[in-house]
Amino acid sequence: MFYGAKQQTFLLSFVVVILTIRNVVGFLSLANNINIKSPPPWLLYAANKNKQQDETTATATTWRLALAPETSNTFDRMVADMECKMAGSADVIHIPKQALTKQGALVVLQVFDSTTANKQQQMPIAKFGISLQSGPPNPNVQDAVEQVFAHDKNNNHHDHHDVRVAAIVYMFVEESHRKQGIGRMALRYIEALHAIQDIQYTLLVADDDGSGKLIAWYERYGFSCTPSLQEMVGSPKGEYGTAMMTPVSISKEDAYEWLKQNPLQCY
Repeated sequence: MFYGAKQQTFLLSFVVVILTIRNVVGFLSLANNINIKSPPPWLLYAANKNKQQDETTATATTWRLALAPETSNTFDRMVADMECKMAGSADVIHIPKQALTKQGALVVLQVFDSTTANKQQQMPIAKFGISLQSGPPNPNVQDAVEQVFAHDKNNNHHDHHDVRVAAIVYMFVEESHRKQGIGRMALRYIEALHAIQDIQYTLLVADDDGSGKLIAWYERYGFSCTPSLQEMVGSPKGEYGTAMMTPVSISKEDAYEWLKQNPLQCY
């Protein structure tokens, strides 16, 4: 069952990504007008409704980081896999180079059930698409940071003219694995990855059809509504969701240390 799919264009200009969902599946393209193939049907807004319930203890899981198929081709992913295998255990975290150099590229956090017997046919139980690049300075983002996070104890907005923001583009957890802490854990991984890339704020669009439950869930984990960004994200009246941001509160050093304790596989 799919949640949050809209037949409209969702623009995240600051990460140079245009997310369009048409007829449930839709397609994802880059702001430089490069067209790519349609994403799989699990593609959702960051605000899918599986986050509306409280979560308890997570299933035993394995987490992997890879190039997102929506913004990469088979060759890109083959190269990334080779780089990962060559790096071996030398890196605390291996991030595909294309995710940092290719305009509009996304990475995907894939979650697998560690208790599954047949590892060869294992399918992910959750997927989280994120950007690791910050786009060019955007006055709207800068103003939102000043308005909403003026008292940020970490002073992440110290340079009003160069706020570094990256996005959560979609989140999905299989129904049978919801309410197990996977979404909460994903936010921790995303914050660590953003910290490593010197990202100061994480942005998403929460769409719960006006119930307020999803927004409340994100607020529990540090996100705040940013009304001044509604038009920028393609939802001027909130009809396609509510723009929300949170400061990246972990240091780069602490992020590396956390990832040592919670490693990400890359193939």
